[in-house]
Amino acid sequence: MILLTNGCSWTWGGGLESFYKNDDMRLKLCWPWHLGMMLGADEIVNLAMGCGSNQRIWRTTIDWMIHHQPEDNQDIIAVIQLTEPSRYEHYMEESNRSWEIRDIQWARCKTDSVQLPGTHRNFRKQIEAYNDTRMGLYTEIEGMYDVLSVCAALHSLFKMHKIKYYIWDFSINIARFPKKYQDFILENFSYIPNGPSWNYERLSNDPHPSILGHQQIAHKILQSIETFGEE
Repeated sequence: MILLTNGCSWTWGGGLESFYKNDDMRLKLCWPWHLGMMLGADEIVNLAMGCGSNQRIWRTTIDWMIHHQPEDNQDIIAVIQLTEPSRYEHYMEESNRSWEIRDIQWARCKTDSVQLPGTHRNFRKQIEAYNDTRMGLYTEIEGMYDVLSVCAALHSLFKMHKIKYYIWDFSINIARFPKKYQDFILENFSYIPNGPSWNYERLSNDPHPSILGHQQIAHKILQSIETFGEE
């Protein structure tokens, strides 16, 4: 069985940099690893990236599915952590215009920062100016429809491949949406709401989960998955 996960820094392991020396160590500190151990997964895939957007989460999830078609006897469980919906990414096209699109070609943009690919740092002023304009025009209504779009896309993708999936609401908090939209999401998608209300340990002077916090999140997600199984 494969556990497929994606998200932003809350899934990548943001804030834990002083506790690991390489990516293998980092991955084993994060909630996907702990959840995979609890589920008895043979393989744990963590596609998350710090400062990632819902746009990136969808892009990298479908890219993984296209390039890693499971065998007929392979089960996949997907747990996708959506992030703050105002974030987005900007494709930095290379001169050869290759269709081999790599993750390092995308700038990751959010309210207070822009993370540029190393080979495109000379575009920083242009991207930051564009980001300031875009964020100045952003509204929560736009964000709500972003969430609906990503949920619908993930639902269609996973249903197409007969994959069990769960969408974890970390920083969106759909309780802020009008009730009809909340109900639509909860009734039509395997959605785990109210992530911010969960009690888990956080790093000192940092809102990210601590090492223990990642373990606690894994337990919370497992409980939610088991609840879905009882419905």
